[in-house]
Amino acid sequence: MGTLWSQESTPEERLPVEGSRPWAVARRVLTAILILGLLLCFSVLLFYNFQNCGPRPCETSVCLDLRDHYLASGNTSVAPCTDFFSFACGRAKETNNSFQELATKNKNRLRRILEVQNSWHPGSGEEKAFQFYNSCMDTLAIEAAGTGPLRQVIEE
Repeated sequence: MGTLWSQESTPEERLPVEGSRPWAVARRVLTAILILGLLLCFSVLLFYNFQNCGPRPCETSVCLDLRDHYLASGNTSVAPCTDFFSFACGRAKETNNSFQELATKNKNRLRRILEVQNSWHPGSGEEKAFQFYNSCMDTLAIEAAGTGPLRQVIEE
């Protein structure tokens, strides 16, 4: 029997420390492997997710026409770091694209856009441009109104 000062230990003191148990080490190793595995899976998912988020090339007919135009007007035999202007515009003179021809092409494109009936948002710039274009193209209404609207503006 022990006294108050005896050297005997209690049952709780006789239990081994938790860190010295063999399964505690295995548990720590498995936890570390699990965390590393989850991090690896998360990293792979992020990599493949962001890899496909880049800008996609434009494949419409307008984009392809512009691409062909730029390829035709550039000189790919010149290094872009040496002479970028020749690289980008080297054959523009050969293709005879004058500013007047480009302006005519732009006007024709704009006319095609404005002549198509679209459902523009009410009050939008597109709707206003469409209405303005149609009011100018309605020559019968302009001739029927005569000089009255213009005189009214001048008198004001």
